[in-house]
Amino acid sequence: MELAELEALTSRTAAWPHDVPAAELIAAFFGSLTEAARQEQERVSLPYVCDTNARRNRRDTYLNSRTRTHWEARALCHLARCKDIAVTLSTEALYSAVAMQHLLELDVADLSLPSESRCSDDSFICGVNNQFLLDAPRCRYTVDSEVFHLAAKGNAARSNSGDLADAFASRLTRAIQRVTPPLLLERVTTMMSQSGLAALERASLCDLAVSGGPQKVEYSLDKDPANPDSVLLTMQVKKTGFSEFLINSSSEERPCDPCSSISKKATVSLNVSGDVDVVDFIEDIDVRQDGIRLPVESLRLPLPRASVPQKPVYQESSPLWQCVNSARECVMWACCIRRKRRPMRPSEARDVIPGPGLSRSRGRSRGEIE
Repeated sequence: MELAELEALTSRTAAWPHDVPAAELIAAFFGSLTEAARQEQERVSLPYVCDTNARRNRRDTYLNSRTRTHWEARALCHLARCKDIAVTLSTEALYSAVAMQHLLELDVADLSLPSESRCSDDSFICGVNNQFLLDAPRCRYTVDSEVFHLAAKGNAARSNSGDLADAFASRLTRAIQRVTPPLLLERVTTMMSQSGLAALERASLCDLAVSGGPQKVEYSLDKDPANPDSVLLTMQVKKTGFSEFLINSSSEERPCDPCSSISKKATVSLNVSGDVDVVDFIEDIDVRQDGIRLPVESLRLPLPRASVPQKPVYQESSPLWQCVNSARECVMWACCIRRKRRPMRPSEARDVIPGPGLSRSRGRSRGEIE
């Protein structure tokens, strides 16, 4: 059944509710990452431009054809596992969900790699991400219906107090540990920090930079009622009260009404088998000038398009081509179901075939490819 579902996703003739086929949607996203990696590679080749091992690892993820193909197959497996989002989300939201799933899965894979292969310097205390502990006093959390918000009214003036912040972080951590299976604690606390928020921002097609106004960050964590070994994590960032904005990093600021707002929200499912799935992605861009809401299409990037060559006619009917194509689909199918049968071992986090010059790395949200 799962093989048939994967075949349906890769087929142009299957019932697919979007103009862009799944394979082309994924290829478009990875094409944009590859182009960004090429541009960065050119910059660091110039004299006096510093490079780091982490940046090299990130670039190799996309410039190395074997690792890129691996991650493209993983993205396709994500769509095979989460067929409902293809129906419920718009094409733009689906693209963002695919993008965010990849970025988060790379974050997760990085946790089990040796330091020289990583793209960040994240550290942990008893399975809890240190950056999460630093971010905790500035965000609002809801864990199993219990609200944690240190900067709420009455605490705002004291939220920078070291003792108060430490006590708050400890109480929040205990609540997360009660909800989260131990195998997922590192992943959950990493996503409930700047890492997850940066993945949400990078996955968005919104092409605005705003000036002024507050930014509110909220996380919600619950057990998955359909699976006791899974949790559902929702993250949201909302910007309000800004009076100026930039489009496409232009130098010209444009005024807007102070009632304007930008909201981005995503829900992620994590299970002990190692799957990371973005099951919802919502973006609301409400920018107004003189009371009139600006068209959303003018405020976000166009959906990238992949240049996918058409198969020659002889390939469509060639038994050899059909055999090769079937083998490719079976490999991707195995990628989907193997991890469902048992919990993932740390050594399998990347599941990349070793080879000469193959770098197993990810695109870290902080200091990402520009």
